[in-house]
Amino acid sequence: MINEPEIGTLIPQLFDDMPEAVVWFRPVFKNDQKDQITDFEIQYANHAAGSMVGVPRSEFIGTLLRSSTLHDPITNTVIFNQCLAVWNASKPVEFRYFSPNFDRHFHVQRKRVGDGILSTARNPTPLMQNEIQAEQDRDLLTSILNASINGLFAVEAVRDQHDNIVDFLFLKCNRKLEKVLGKKADEIIGKSYLSILPTSIENGMFDMKRRVIETGEPIETEFYYKGSGIDGWFQVSIAPLGKNGVLETFTDITESKKDKEQLALSAAQFRTVVNSSKAGMFTLVPVKDESGEVIDFRFRIVNQAVASYIGQTAEILTGSLASVYFPAYTTNGLFELYKDNYITSKPYNFDFHYEDGYDVFFNIDVVKMGDEVLVTFTDHTSLKRLQREQEKTFLELKRSNEHLEDFTSAASHDLKEPIRKVLFFTGRLREKLIGRLSGEEERILQRVETATARMKTLVDDLLEYSHVNRGQQAFEEVDLNRKLQQVEADLELLIAEKGAILHIGELPAIKGHSRQIEQLFHNLLSNALKYSKPGVQPIVKITSRKVHGGEAPAFFSSEDRTQWFQLIEVSDNGIGFDQQYADKIFNIFTRLHGNNEYSGSVVGLAIVKKVVENHKGYVTAEGEPGKGATFSVWLPAN
Repeated sequence: MINEPEIGTLIPQLFDDMPEAVVWFRPVFKNDQKDQITDFEIQYANHAAGSMVGVPRSEFIGTLLRSSTLHDPITNTVIFNQCLAVWNASKPVEFRYFSPNFDRHFHVQRKRVGDGILSTARNPTPLMQNEIQAEQDRDLLTSILNASINGLFAVEAVRDQHDNIVDFLFLKCNRKLEKVLGKKADEIIGKSYLSILPTSIENGMFDMKRRVIETGEPIETEFYYKGSGIDGWFQVSIAPLGKNGVLETFTDITESKKDKEQLALSAAQFRTVVNSSKAGMFTLVPVKDESGEVIDFRFRIVNQAVASYIGQTAEILTGSLASVYFPAYTTNGLFELYKDNYITSKPYNFDFHYEDGYDVFFNIDVVKMGDEVLVTFTDHTSLKRLQREQEKTFLELKRSNEHLEDFTSAASHDLKEPIRKVLFFTGRLREKLIGRLSGEEERILQRVETATARMKTLVDDLLEYSHVNRGQQAFEEVDLNRKLQQVEADLELLIAEKGAILHIGELPAIKGHSRQIEQLFHNLLSNALKYSKPGVQPIVKITSRKVHGGEAPAFFSSEDRTQWFQLIEVSDNGIGFDQQYADKIFNIFTRLHGNNEYSGSVVGLAIVKKVVENHKGYVTAEGEPGKGATFSVWLPAN
């Protein structure tokens, strides 16, 4: 218990009237040694202390702090350590802690008084809760403002001695404004508006804010702001904030503004392109009767190319009925096509001969576009007339070629008999003059026989070429292995004479003309033997493989590039040729070497090319002087 002198010092009556809790702790020493405190005894507590913890004072006065049931063990230890620190330091200390037992905060001041520790405490929980709530409200408001895609800030007017607004002070801003200005909030809030945005006086933004405060009327506008590191368009809203401030929100619309400008520019460019196009373009809006049936169309968009056909302007045609300016379209089938496209959305592309006083040929495209029909057409009248002329010329040329082929065939047949007689009689003449001819006469007679034999070969080849050129189409299954055996047998003497070696691989069967295929191989093989190198044993290789058109050379047609072909290659080690003549060697009467070097006609490779063409195939030649040649033949696979 407290003795009377101490009570007189503490003035208990005064403590009991205080709203703060007052508690007196007295140290408990180990073995009455004054240098080691083991605990503190609660010697006194005022009325407010009991009320604060909700326990009568009689239940805890006289108890030891560390074993007190007022608080949990951890809190008791915290209080003990606080008291011990105050005792040792001999100077007052303030603490704040939370007690889970009482679910409240305590703000405590402890100081050493006499031989004990005097603690005063108050409950700051309601105030702290208010502060926490206020902080949460501020955080929520800040979060809402910062989450906004719009910029936002509030300013308060700064006035001079005459009550004129001369500046503003930033009161609040969100992150969008920070981003636009490139500054942090603490660099903006509390700062002068004009110090951060000085160009606002020149561009009128300052005056708009002043007008809102003076009139109390909000302003909404699109505004172009340039200066202070800003260059863009903004949608701005300025509203009064109290009597002396404004709240401004803004949205950066620079990109949308540019998009609108670009759209307007694109629309203008589109109109220019449409009106400068030589192709006619127009859109049609349906005209319906009371039952909803489409009975006509009106022009909505018309370019000048359309108007030019009737000598009008696009402006006059716009909104007019199509049947007024093109009456024949209701009877020539165009109206029905436009109507079907409008109803079904089925697109159309077709050639059309318009004869309603125009006599022109169009290629017309019709597509559905929203609730309208878009029609584009190109005038190919001149092309159509040229095509007709070409078709006429082609027919005439075809008849001429047929006549020429007939003439060639007839002439060749007619020449064969005189040539045969020349050969016959020169032979008879040689028999009768054996032993009587001089050397010069023998050479002359030999030259006559050689020239006549060459003429016979040429006439035979021309007849053969004429036969192939007729392009007979009676195709059948042709085994190329058997066909090449026949050719090899026909050339047996020439092969033996040359001492040639043939390497022939397995060949496929194809659909073709048997006789022409035989001519193809006969001419390719005889060509390889004929142009062998003197003194060098001829070696001829014939191989085949199946290839896809997609792997073929670039000159294949787009259709053939999706087909399969049999590739037959005939290679030799002969004299070869310069690659620059690769195409010419297939032309009739083209000779790369003189008659004295290599005899024979110059029709053989022309026949090869014609046979390949008759079979819808391709042929190429590759060579190098002195290193041989390779002929590649692509024939459609079965």
